[in-house]
Amino acid sequence: MKMSEEIKDLVEKMPFIPLVTQGKEGPHLVVMGKGFVMDDETIGFFGWRQSKTSENIKNNRVIQIALVSEKKNSGFRLAGSAHIETEGKIYDFLKERFPKQLGNLSFATVMKVEKVEPLL
Repeated sequence: MKMSEEIKDLVEKMPFIPLVTQGKEGPHLVVMGKGFVMDDETIGFFGWRQSKTSENIKNNRVIQIALVSEKKNSGFRLAGSAHIETEGKIYDFLKERFPKQLGNLSFATVMKVEKVEPLL
């Protein structure tokens, strides 16, 4: 699903993004650092020390994130599928962008947006 410009702007501006995966024990919530809009339907996240999140994505690609705008009093839930990338376009982009952030880039978490719903 194509993201609107408002949603892309929120992804790029939010310093932290809540992200939920589904595991054998139920939902697993983490807070990711900044997200990067890779195209109209794809978001990339810096991957580092997220073993449970990565395991859930490998076993069940379901993923959701929440975006909130304080200025506009609006928010969105984005749902879709994810995969872990250890090489390729998105991994290379993030590795180049953050060569030393939080140590070395271990992987990229890549989300394909399939559904957008308003939160507020």
